[in-house]
Amino acid sequence: MAIEARRVSRERAPDDEVVASFSTVPDVPPFRRVRRAQWGRRLLLALLVAILVAGLIGVLGIRTRTAESSGNGYDLQVHYASIARPGVAVPFDIQVHRDGGFDAPVTLAVPSSYLSALDAQTPNLEPTSTTSDGDLVLFQFDPPQGDTFGVSWNAEVDPASNMGRKEATISVVGDNGSLAVGVSIRTWVLP
Repeated sequence: MAIEARRVSRERAPDDEVVASFSTVPDVPPFRRVRRAQWGRRLLLALLVAILVAGLIGVLGIRTRTAESSGNGYDLQVHYASIARPGVAVPFDIQVHRDGGFDAPVTLAVPSSYLSALDAQTPNLEPTSTTSDGDLVLFQFDPPQGDTFGVSWNAEVDPASNMGRKEATISVVGDNGSLAVGVSIRTWVLP
C-alpha cells in the first residue's frame, strides 16, 4: 500500500506544476485601451447629464403651437401640441372668426385618426350633432352670438399611441357644405 501511495503522488506531481504556472491575476491592458475606455465613460456620463439638465429646464417637455388660416370669410386658429408624450394632457383648441357673425351652424371637420391618437373626449361645448364617415368626424354647433366661435377638447396623448408624427387637417365646413378653410397641424409623439 505504501508503494501505491508513492506512485499516485509521483504521477500527480507534473499536473501540479502545470496548474501552478497559470496565474489568476488578469493581464494589464494596454495604456491606449485604458484611455479609450476612460473617454468612453466620460462621454456616456456627459450624455446622461445633458439629458438630465434638458429634462430639468423643460426642453424635453410638451411644446405647443398655434396654426392659422383664412379663406372664404373665415379665420381659423388651432392651438395644439406640436411635441407631446403618451399619457400627458395636451391642448387642442379651435377658434373660428367670421366678420358679421354666423348665419348658420358652425361645422368643424376633424380627422378621426387624430382624435383617437389624442384620446380626445367630448369638447367642452356640447355639439348639436356629431357624424363620422370613418375618416372625418363632423361636429356641428349652434351659431354663436358674435363674430367668434371657440371650442376645446380635454385631450391627452393615448398611452398606447405609437411614437412618431400625427398629422391632421382641421377644417371649417361652409354654409354650402364644402370645406371653407382648413389648417394642417402636426404633432410629434415622443417616448
